[in-house]
Amino acid sequence: MRYSKQSAGTGYAMKLTQSMITNGSAKGPKRFKVLHLIASPKIGGAEKLLLTVADNIDAERFDVSIAVFIDSRKKHNAFFDEAKGCKVRLYPVDIKGPYDVRQLIQIYRIIATFKPDVIHTHGYKTNILGFLMARCFMIPIIATVHGWLHSTRRTTQLYNRVNLFLLRRFDQVIAVSCQIETVLLQLNVSTSRLITLRNVPAAPKRFEINTAALVERFSLDPKARYVGFVGRLEPVKGGEFLISAAVKVLERYPNVQFLIAGEGSELSRLEAMVAEVGLSRRVRFLGFLARPGDIFQLLDLYVLPSLDEGIPLSLLEAMAAEVPVVASSVGGVPEVIEDGINGLLVPPGETELLAEAICHALNDRAGGVQRIEAARKTIDEKFNILSWIESLQALYVNLKT
Repeated sequence: MRYSKQSAGTGYAMKLTQSMITNGSAKGPKRFKVLHLIASPKIGGAEKLLLTVADNIDAERFDVSIAVFIDSRKKHNAFFDEAKGCKVRLYPVDIKGPYDVRQLIQIYRIIATFKPDVIHTHGYKTNILGFLMARCFMIPIIATVHGWLHSTRRTTQLYNRVNLFLLRRFDQVIAVSCQIETVLLQLNVSTSRLITLRNVPAAPKRFEINTAALVERFSLDPKARYVGFVGRLEPVKGGEFLISAAVKVLERYPNVQFLIAGEGSELSRLEAMVAEVGLSRRVRFLGFLARPGDIFQLLDLYVLPSLDEGIPLSLLEAMAAEVPVVASSVGGVPEVIEDGINGLLVPPGETELLAEAICHALNDRAGGVQRIEAARKTIDEKFNILSWIESLQALYVNLKT
């Protein structure tokens, strides 16, 4: 068990004239205006990255606003609530379903009010709507491709095809990994429009983490060694393989407790899997965590069993928090993890190999220390937030000029 150290609703339906929230602004010369559009209500990789932009962009040079799509039928919008703590202007876009035409009117009014120099979109929905509005106002537009859409719904697949068609016409497309860049090139996105800015972990916010309180809050075994996962509980994240591997790991290390933090469509199925094998006390579902980074202060090992990824922020955050990692060798993960050097890699969907890697990591304490040191060096040298934010700021200015 890792011990304490420092680390990193309702009522949203409102008219635009009443709903602009200014969390902070800087006085002085005219600043470069950037409007971000995002539709997700949760806090995943794309949302974390946007919060990192909001927290770290040079407020003396850049005036940032975020238009957040909020379904007023739902109680909470975790991203909107978290973004309130950032020093940016927030524009809630009130919708009552995915096909609510009022969202177009609201976005139009936001752009007319804020008058951005650049629009920056995140996700297929905002890519489509943002592109239409950017062309209407003759404003340059950037899209960040955080990963790939995995859906069997025909309507969503249709939107994704439209999204890919429009990406070829954006002024700039940002890939968050070299692997995503390669796929975009194969989809005929021009090299002149494409740039790779690999994800970076958020700068740590300093909180006193009371690990004993976390153990009590989630009714954990205080003597256990903790193996954890943080992320969306969707099929592409490979939760079923982690649980299957947990069964095998617990045969050798019965003092281990697996912690799974997050929500998603797979939650009920994964809980049923755990109950079926009688491991509900050893595999704990923690639900949504407002500060998921806190859990890294408990972990002896972080596991990412995904079937596909860009460059996952949870992986970078674990490495930055000095937690050893085992991850699937998918997407942009091998751009971060060098097997045996700063972490352990396994093929996706291979339960036996995943279990073996977890057992090896738990048993190899000396090697784990070396991999932690190498991981810290990787973050400092290749995923530095200051260099990343400078590159993004330069991209905004160059696009306008």
